[in-house]
Amino acid sequence: MYYTLLDNYITRAVFDLSTSAIAEKNVNPTIVYDGDVSTTIANVNKGTSNIMGTTLSFYHPVLERWYANGSVTITKGKTLDTKVPVSSIPPVFGMLEIGFKSERFQTSLMWNYNGRKKISDYNLIEGIDNVHQTPLDASSLTGFYGTPSWNIFGVNSKLSVNRFVSVFVKVDNIFDIHYREFASGVSAPGRNFSLATNISF
Repeated sequence: MYYTLLDNYITRAVFDLSTSAIAEKNVNPTIVYDGDVSTTIANVNKGTSNIMGTTLSFYHPVLERWYANGSVTITKGKTLDTKVPVSSIPPVFGMLEIGFKSERFQTSLMWNYNGRKKISDYNLIEGIDNVHQTPLDASSLTGFYGTPSWNIFGVNSKLSVNRFVSVFVKVDNIFDIHYREFASGVSAPGRNFSLATNISF
């Protein structure tokens, strides 16, 4: 578990170039660029914020050759001066693996989980977490749903043919789920297969 207190944290804010100060009342935070009037944004120092979280993990032999392995990570962050969420804080995520291991063969079934991140947990002032690329939601004040939760399953296997050659087989996203990692803005791969060989000499 950890707790971090940040003083003079850096955030994006509307900025007035003429005075080199954070835009408040009676300033003009715009410039004309290529004939268009644009609002200027800059990284600025503000007050204090905190980030806290925990990671819980375990490994446990189940039977003589079977084992279970898993973890879950929870992170929270909020500015103490403006009372808004800190940007780039991922939702809860975790994994669970059930595996079998012998002298020459190893295989496991893995479940990866990513929780939902609600609109209320986004920093909409900075706008750096690609909220506009999340699903639409007409009932939301912003018009966006936030990051949906997702689950994917995969299988990893390794066969040691001899002490020089090993073969790896991997199947990711077995059920071909469409999902996006938090703030990536890019859809993750669908069902995919990998075959690799490691040769040492």
